Amino acid sequence: MTRTSLGGTPLTLCLLLASAGLGFAQDTGVDEYNAENLRYLNSRVVDRTYRTQIKDEMGDKVEGAGKVRRVRFTYDKDDNNFAVRGVLVSFKGILIERYTFASLEEAALFSDHDREKENERFFFEARGKDVIVLSGSKTSSQRRTLALRDAAWTGRASTRATDVLQLTAGEEDSVTRFSKAALDASPDMKGLIGQVIQMADFLGTIPGSTKEDLPNGGFRVVFEDGVMGFTKSDEGAYTLSMHPDEASEGRLSRFLKRASPAPAAAPTSGSNSGGITGALGGAAIPSRLDLDDSGKTYSAKVGDTFTVRLSGSFSGGYSWQVVDLSSRLELVSETNSNDPNGPVGSAGGVDFEFRVKRAGTIELKLDFARAWDPTSTAESVRITINASN
Repeated sequence: MTRTSLGGTPLTLCLLLASAGLGFAQDTGVDEYNAENLRYLNSRVVDRTYRTQIKDEMGDKVEGAGKVRRVRFTYDKDDNNFAVRGVLVSFKGILIERYTFASLEEAALFSDHDREKENERFFFEARGKDVIVLSGSKTSSQRRTLALRDAAWTGRASTRATDVLQLTAGEEDSVTRFSKAALDASPDMKGLIGQVIQMADFLGTIPGSTKEDLPNGGFRVVFEDGVMGFTKSDEGAYTLSMHPDEASEGRLSRFLKRASPAPAAAPTSGSNSGGITGALGGAAIPSRLDLDDSGKTYSAKVGDTFTVRLSGSFSGGYSWQVVDLSSRLELVSETNSNDPNGPVGSAGGVDFEFRVKRAGTIELKLDFARAWDPTSTAESVRITINASN
């Protein structure tokens, strides 16, 4: 019997090599052209302990025992070449990658790696030299992704500030934030931002497109094929975004706010910071709250529901958004409402219905802002809830 071959290589061996390539793509997500010398190693006790910690933290939010193994390869892209070492933990529909690099510069550069599946949704975060990447079908829920993110960070890295934060929902749908430290450590990332600014200047000149200037040299461009944005915070953090439409822009921008909320504003003059009432746990939470309740502290029982009704002039892309939802609180619904007592020019309002899920102190935060511009907050609501069983 004649043995079929390709270029002198037996077909069976070709199939084995193809399977190995597919396994690499599935297990790391990195495009095979950006990696060399891939090696899978046996897991260690510390790796299995890490998997157990994640499973214990997530509970029934993950399925399966969790496969764990170490990985090692060399990252190679745009003349940047460095070693990548880490551990992979996979549950049903979930892959957690955790890597440690030699420097913050390498961690920042790794955020720009090409994915084997360009349209795959994934979440990337770097804290100093440590990186986690979350992907898989079960990470489509923003709430589950944030819970996984909290479970994946352990040890000293769990207390460090975020240097790079990225959520990619498709090839042309992503939002990325770089801290000042990450930009200072990586000239390549600064160069990337310069390219984006040049592209935005060009897109803004195309007939039918619009370009809006934002504070600190930021901008937002709406053109035929999508939306591009760039903002710079007062602390020097840069945020880049690219979306196919404004609906997707809003979704990912809200996720970014939940994942990396801005520092809470100081209480305004005359607001109720709690005082004696707060020390005692606060008055029982009413069924409906509004803007006047900002800065107040209330008490509640697990299972209690309440509604926050807010109104404003919904023009220029402004809307009310929940920017930091505690795991002890569930957003039951978000519905439009008409508020006859709203300010002049108001297009109505919105009702946010919440349910208390777990006991503990809850900090509820809502902002009136444009979803794509974290510096545009015009008004805020901050409510503290002391929940008990």
